[in-house]
Amino acid sequence: MFRLQTLLRNFLEESRKKAPTELIGKIENAILTLRENPIPESLGTAKKGPLVGLFAYELDRENRLLYGVRRTGNECTVLLLRVCSQKEVYGKG
Repeated sequence: MFRLQTLLRNFLEESRKKAPTELIGKIENAILTLRENPIPESLGTAKKGPLVGLFAYELDRENRLLYGVRRTGNECTVLLLRVCSQKEVYGKG
């Protein structure tokens, strides 16, 4: 649990440096939603090409949270990779 809290805190601190204030709340809500869902893969759009195996969670019309999911036995880990524009995550920016 301590490692998860530390990783989340670090991710949010980095996001706060780069993201507009109104986006921070959406990022925090997305993290909670992904954390509470037993199948977090179902909440995002599966990526193709060089990002195969990753998912894009829609934060708003312009922004996505790029994440991966790792399963080991009964444990599921959501890997938060970055917040980026819709164009960046789909390779159009």
